[in-house]
Amino acid sequence: MKNRKNLIPKELIQYLRALPDGPAPTTDSYVAKGADLVSTEAILTLRDMLPDIRKKLYQVNAPTAFVQSVELLAIYFEETLGSPASVWPARQQTVFALLYFLKGYDRIPDSIPEIGYVDDAAVVNQVIENNRQCLRDHWAHRKWAWPSMV
Repeated sequence: MKNRKNLIPKELIQYLRALPDGPAPTTDSYVAKGADLVSTEAILTLRDMLPDIRKKLYQVNAPTAFVQSVELLAIYFEETLGSPASVWPARQQTVFALLYFLKGYDRIPDSIPEIGYVDDAAVVNQVIENNRQCLRDHWAHRKWAWPSMV
């Protein structure tokens, strides 16, 4: 079996690493463009990296709402892996947000106390806002309560 951790598409890694030329894009446009670069291979890679996401998530010194939001996206991603194409846009944005959180190609380095996860939170929150109905429908289908802090 291939080591999928090295199979994130080159274009997606370059996008995550790049600093904007000129004015910074809105979070919504940044997420949309990043999600467009998510491939099937990136999805399979992220599937193999879920333990790494959860490990990092529970080691961060970040507000509970942020931790719950990332966990919500990780659960949604995990549970929709075999779902039909109707969830594709939400899944692409979810993959982008989770990779942004995990890979550390941040606009604000995670190591900066108190503000290191602000950019991660902006990306995660944008993905949740863009896909709120899809995510809520998934939670309702599972008969789960929507997290109060999200």
